[in-house]
Amino acid sequence: MLPNDPQTVRQRFWAAYNSASKLMAHWLGSLPEPQRQTYQKFTLPSVSRLFVEGLTREKEVTQRQQQVRKAETDAVVPRFAAIRAEAHFRYNRIARLRRAYHEALRTLSGKGRDFPVTFSYEEGGDRELGVPTHERLWFRIWDRRSFVQAHAEAYSRSPVVSSRCRTAAYADDSNHLFLEFVRGERLIGDAPPEGLWFEELLKLGVFGLNPFVGSREDVKAKQAWLASWGYGHTPFLAEVGGLLTWPLTEGRFMVSAQPRTTGVLLPVEAIYAAATIGLLAVDLFTTTGARINEVMQIRLTEDCIVRLKMSAPPGSKDPSPRIRVLRLVPKGAKANTPQDYFIGTETKRLLVRVAQMLGEHYQLQPGQILPSVEFDAGNARAHRFAKAPYLFQYAGRHLSANTITSCMRFLLHGMVFKTREGKLVVLKPHLLRHAFATHAVQVEIPVDVVGACCTRRISPSRITIQAHREHGCRGFRSVLVASRRTGQRE
Repeated sequence: MLPNDPQTVRQRFWAAYNSASKLMAHWLGSLPEPQRQTYQKFTLPSVSRLFVEGLTREKEVTQRQQQVRKAETDAVVPRFAAIRAEAHFRYNRIARLRRAYHEALRTLSGKGRDFPVTFSYEEGGDRELGVPTHERLWFRIWDRRSFVQAHAEAYSRSPVVSSRCRTAAYADDSNHLFLEFVRGERLIGDAPPEGLWFEELLKLGVFGLNPFVGSREDVKAKQAWLASWGYGHTPFLAEVGGLLTWPLTEGRFMVSAQPRTTGVLLPVEAIYAAATIGLLAVDLFTTTGARINEVMQIRLTEDCIVRLKMSAPPGSKDPSPRIRVLRLVPKGAKANTPQDYFIGTETKRLLVRVAQMLGEHYQLQPGQILPSVEFDAGNARAHRFAKAPYLFQYAGRHLSANTITSCMRFLLHGMVFKTREGKLVVLKPHLLRHAFATHAVQVEIPVDVVGACCTRRISPSRITIQAHREHGCRGFRSVLVASRRTGQRE
């Protein structure tokens, strides 16, 4: 270990070494004696836990992690409902933006229009309720040729000539259309227009691996900006082309085009897909308490999405039947035995919405099912799950935990959370899971539902049980009793 490595790294290294050395010892012991002597020198020696007790300081690290998690949970729980509301609000804004863009494209079909084409639409009102709109958003539709010619002074001679001659990257089959957000205009009041919450992300170029693209000064400035928000080096990295960022065939041109204009160039389909996936992820983490590797298992098959009604447990305040429709394999289960996960009407609606988005993406005909894809190979549990029509997929690939987190982070960017000490809190799936458990007790979700979450998916030794005690629930024993009544013992 290096001297500057934190204690958490030291502990993780010991856990990995201890596991690997034990597996090697078991394997070595299964060999015949001649082979055992041959391979002995290639194995890692086993080390007793007593010899590293003072080096790993496992209890100290665990306590520190629990304290950090509790501080972050306390910062998120008061705004738990706001997180869900903001996610829906932002998704709706992107959906309206995409709809307006497609309507503008339909007006151009079959017409020899000169680009750019300007259009606008209004935001912030409700015609049915008689609420006036308060903002107008202006956009321009470009093609490659018109953009280069309009910004000829910013390009070298070769692309300008090619765009005029319609050759190379500016031929008809490569001359794709794209959208530029020009400005927002306030219609009511003197406040500045809201615009789009992700404008700065695109202007600075921090999607994907772009935080490391550019001169040394540019990369340093991008990393400093990300650090000011509490992010890591690549917080918006989607490992699938065309999700959150431009498709690979368009990416190079679009990344170089952004600094040449004062507006913001928008990958409409990419951010719409990311917002749809991010919204479902936020909903699942804040309503089920599921881990991200459990959410990744959701697939459109009859053995995963089922409809099952169960009577409320005896003595329950809420006598309505419980409906469970997701069956997933929880973390820690030695066998692939699925468990039931409670979801509500809104979650089921979002599952359908994601499926519809993927149907449009894959251009599926009515009745066709989603493509079956391999489970994310980078996941530690990938070997346990077969190829299936997983819901969290895009462009023929199963989405990794990092990609799902990036979509969620994009949707919620700009929401600031701080601990009592003033430290920035970055929203993560695991943090939302713990916030859900605390919130569930505060709003008095039926005790059997909370009990199922606590006994099966949230370890009693963790911060969730502390939250139960702090917020004065009926006691963990009552939670266990109720969970046993519904057959949900661990």
